Amino acid sequence: MLRKIIRGSGFTQSEEKLIEFADDAFFGLWSYPTNVYSDEGYSKNKIGKEVSDLLVIFDKDIIIFSDKAITYNKNKDPKVAWQRWFKKSVIQSCTQLFGAEKFIKDHPERLFVDKECSVNLPIKIDNSFNFHLVAVTNNISDPAISYFDKIEKGSSATLVNIFPLNAHQCLENPFCVGDVYPDKTFVHILDETALKLLLTDDLLPVD
Repeated sequence: MLRKIIRGSGFTQSEEKLIEFADDAFFGLWSYPTNVYSDEGYSKNKIGKEVSDLLVIFDKDIIIFSDKAITYNKNKDPKVAWQRWFKKSVIQSCTQLFGAEKFIKDHPERLFVDKECSVNLPIKIDNSFNFHLVAVTNNISDPAISYFDKIEKGSSATLVNIFPLNAHQCLENPFCVGDVYPDKTFVHILDETALKLLLTDDLLPVD
C-alpha cells in the first residue's frame, strides 16, 4: 500500500507564496514543498536537514527552488545596498542550490519526505535526470523600479538579465543578473515580479 505523503506548506510568507504559485501552475502534482530531507546530521539531532525550499520532479527532470526574502536597504547608496542584497540573496541561494543538486546526485537513497528520515522519497533518481536550479529572490522589485525610473520612467519592476555577466560582474552592475556561475549548472534568478509572471495563469494561452 502506498504511504500518504504530508506536503509541507512553507515556513515563511515568501515560501508559502512560492508554493501557492507552484500549485497554481500545476507543479503541485509533482512537487515536494519544504519536506524533502537528507539524513545529514540525523545521528546527532534526530532531525533531517531540509534539502530545498521546493522540489519538483517530473519524468526525468528535477527543479530545485531556493527562496530568499532578504531586505534591501533603501537608505544606503544603491551600489552598496545592491551588493549586500546580492550576496545574501543570490549568492547564498546559489550555494544552497549547488549543494542540494550535488547531494541529490550523489546520495539519492538518502532523501526522505519526513524530518524523522523514516520515509524515503518514493522516486528512484539516477544519472539520467536533468537538473534545473531556480533562485527566488524577493524584496527587490520596488527598489528596481526606483533605480531604473531615474534612468527611464516606466521601467520594469524586474531584474535585468544580461547573461554574459558572472557573479562578480553582477555585483558591479546594480539590478542586473546573468549566468552567475558559468562553470556550473545554470541558475534561473527570479525576483517576486518575474516569479508571479512565470507561475500564474496570466500568460497562459487562451482557447
